Amino acid sequence: MLNRPQTSMETLLVGVDAGCRPVLEPLFESGALPALSSVFESGVTGSLESQIPPWTPSAWPSLYTGVNPGKHGVFGFLAFDGYDWDVVNATNVRERTLWELLDYHGKSSVVVNAPVTHPPGEIDGAIVPGYTAPEDPDCHPDGLLEDIRDEIGQYRVYAPRDADGRVRVEWYEQLVGMRGEAFRYLADRFDPDFGFVQFQQTDTVFHEFPGDDDAVRTVYEAVDQE
Repeated sequence: MLNRPQTSMETLLVGVDAGCRPVLEPLFESGALPALSSVFESGVTGSLESQIPPWTPSAWPSLYTGVNPGKHGVFGFLAFDGYDWDVVNATNVRERTLWELLDYHGKSSVVVNAPVTHPPGEIDGAIVPGYTAPEDPDCHPDGLLEDIRDEIGQYRVYAPRDADGRVRVEWYEQLVGMRGEAFRYLADRFDPDFGFVQFQQTDTVFHEFPGDDDAVRTVYEAVDQE
């Protein structure tokens, strides 16, 4: 049984990268995702048009800033300064994030694994960066990553580079579990008004295991469990 902390959280945002209807509906019909299916059945759903370009490092900043790449400034995986380049990070996002705006209005947040959030800014609450961050990212507040590892054990952003085949899929399951455990721990510790936990392996599995329905089902079932 999962530990469900009691918090006064007003809003919870769960991000499932690549979790579109063509992926989810066959899994709903098979009974593989009872938790996610219940959200669709009891809530309101609709089709959304993606932004241009429809890539992870530009799309997630669009979601949490509310503006398109032309305004927030992240167009792809790389940022350029003349002929010099680097992987995009939070310093390339020119607009305020949702949790920064909430902080301004006196609301606290816990944000776990959101892409392009490293290095994190200072807010009332906690930020654990996700995709494009280094393997041992700076977190907010200082020392938070060590606290998480002390509390739940291992915490990683990515699967080990030498993991392959079924071992890599198993790592995806573990990474999903780490997100859930870390978020529950932080929600209990900080009791935020707003929570955001993102799952990236639901997209990674398609890139690394194209056409492997069993691998996809394994990862999405892990998310449903969390």
